[in-house]
Amino acid sequence: MKHEKGAVRLDKLLSNLGYGTRREMQTVIKMGAFEVNGEEMRDPSSKIGPSQLRDSEVLYDGEPLDPISPITLIMNKPEHYVSSHTDKDGPSVFDFLPYRFRMRSPKISIAGRLDMDSTGLLVFTDDGELLHRLTHPKSHARKIYLVQVRDRLSGKEEDMFTSGNMLLSGEDKPLKPVEFEKLSDNLCRLILTEGRYHQIKRMFEHLDNEVVKLHREKVSFLELGSLKPGEWRYLDEKEYEDLKNG
Repeated sequence: MKHEKGAVRLDKLLSNLGYGTRREMQTVIKMGAFEVNGEEMRDPSSKIGPSQLRDSEVLYDGEPLDPISPITLIMNKPEHYVSSHTDKDGPSVFDFLPYRFRMRSPKISIAGRLDMDSTGLLVFTDDGELLHRLTHPKSHARKIYLVQVRDRLSGKEEDMFTSGNMLLSGEDKPLKPVEFEKLSDNLCRLILTEGRYHQIKRMFEHLDNEVVKLHREKVSFLELGSLKPGEWRYLDEKEYEDLKNG
């Protein structure tokens, strides 16, 4: 029997999606846990192709099957959560996702982490090319941040941040120009096109000030919309393609 290009065995498919090991999946498939259009598929070696997964009602254990790779999603990160797969340094943003997402192959990674005390838009993806595009130092993906600082803004920020000549401590290459908008005495909006380590905090430290709150509002064209802290959603196909090709 000729299979569609990209067709994969059922046990391997479920294992790649993080539902369990291949041996575990072989057992549950034989028990009738995998259904396509209401019909149980009990042979773990049976193959299913991308178009069948896309165009059919596919259930695992009575629930819709998770999307296959590539997937990309966004989350509104709450404060006091680490942008990491593990809980070693505190509760993880992955706690808001199904636990099996940590077991998926290819691995889901965060494209541009936020510190534990920062909030706002996080992008998760298992697409290596997209991850590289969003996180590479030469990436020009625009990121917009709302920044609250400890002391009153001095008035020097705009000239220094937008100059393209600002040099952070320990670095020999100046920052790309950062757009600056003052919103109040202690609040501003910044638009960055690069993402160096703790860049915004170090920019204000250079001016003897301190960031007390940092919230990422936007990455490229992506916005949080109605997502509350801890909530997430998948990107639709158009959003994914626009983000990848933008």
